[in-house]
Amino acid sequence: MLNRFALAVHEKQLREITQSDVLLFLNARPDWAPATWNAHQACILGFFNWCKQEQRHWIGENPARCVARRVFRFREPGFLDVATCRELMAYVDQLGEPAVAFYYAICLFTGIRGGYMGGEFRTLGKKIAAEGPDVYFRMDIGRLYLPRGFTLEMRQRWIELQPNVLAWPKKYPPTEEMFAIDAMHRHTRSIRKQFSIPEYGLRHTFGCALAAIYGEVWAEERGGLPAKFIRNHLFKRFSCADAQAFWGILPA
Repeated sequence: MLNRFALAVHEKQLREITQSDVLLFLNARPDWAPATWNAHQACILGFFNWCKQEQRHWIGENPARCVARRVFRFREPGFLDVATCRELMAYVDQLGEPAVAFYYAICLFTGIRGGYMGGEFRTLGKKIAAEGPDVYFRMDIGRLYLPRGFTLEMRQRWIELQPNVLAWPKKYPPTEEMFAIDAMHRHTRSIRKQFSIPEYGLRHTFGCALAAIYGEVWAEERGGLPAKFIRNHLFKRFSCADAQAFWGILPA
């Protein structure tokens, strides 16, 4: 978040940055949801508070101090039903774009935060390019390993790879090429529209299926979803039969 802001004000010294600069940066993205807008505002506010502390005192006033947070209404989290999941995976499997099939398989069946321009999926791709896939895709024990620095909750996560999940990386091995963003740019918008995929819908669907079989505590531990969120919004959205069908979706 700070990198984005730094690029927007890169020609200015810290003391020269004003509230207008902060607002100009935040308002330049009308596509941001209120929660995203507030997250960037809080990050900038915290950074300038840090700059203002006595041991540094690089600035006199915090330019983000009077920038108000946006009010937003809570939206019930969306998810996909099993039939749509089956249609989606059949579609990307025959699309002829291995990177797209890999992306949807990993995001849907492991619950990894799937922003292909950022987030856990993109970070995983960078690490695999540098270190190879075996450090993270532990096919020998059937788990995906996300270190502490990967995750939003800032703790390591071991994700159990169900039998069907193991089948997807076998068909589409997790090499550096599987994290290329060109194919995603070409297809992701049309796919999301065609299958009416809501925001965070893949991750929430994973949470529904995990909680239906293993319960909310296991879903929190393995999926990184807060237990309260699972209990209030995802638990019992899938029946056990739905979850078993979900974990049975295989590549052709």
